[in-house]
Amino acid sequence: MIKKLKHLMLIFMTIVLFCGCGADSKRGIDPDDELSAYVCDSIGDTFRYLGQKQKPDDVIDYMYFAPYESLTPENISFFMNTVASLSVDNTKHIEFNICPQVENGYGGTCSLQNYIELSDDGDKKFIEFSEMCVYTITYQELSDPILTEPSTFIGVEGVKYLIISNRMQEKAEEEGIDWYEIWPDLEDIEIFYP
Repeated sequence: MIKKLKHLMLIFMTIVLFCGCGADSKRGIDPDDELSAYVCDSIGDTFRYLGQKQKPDDVIDYMYFAPYESLTPENISFFMNTVASLSVDNTKHIEFNICPQVENGYGGTCSLQNYIELSDDGDKKFIEFSEMCVYTITYQELSDPILTEPSTFIGVEGVKYLIISNRMQEKAEEEGIDWYEIWPDLEDIEIFYP
């Protein structure tokens, strides 16, 4: 009976290994296209690629997991500047997200994209760019405290449009941060209320 139980346990473990069942998604996956390969090759294992997903309005969202130990202003700037150096097809809506570690998973903190969504009387319209120049900064209080500090996000280059949460904008104003001084090419700021 014990021998049979050991045999069944061995078969079960083999199935789990081959299926990848129980694999931790935070370990990352291999790049699945040219853009993700470039970013992964450039940043090494600082942040781990979680894959891409198709969002509404044909947005291709590339997600990178950031463990606590990798969450530094330098690493965030390095990642974002790597993404900003991409030359992309402006007929596609592309977004690269840093998803920091939070309790029991990961959440969003900042992203770069090549489009802006405009709404006009319920109709969605977009402005597309061949560069990753639209920077979104949220206010992530469930992870490392540096993700609630506006100064964490100022090392990114080439920002033309900033989309920022109201809480982060309020904190930036309290600290005397002027985004237009940080990014001379900045054309507009949009504040969102999560």
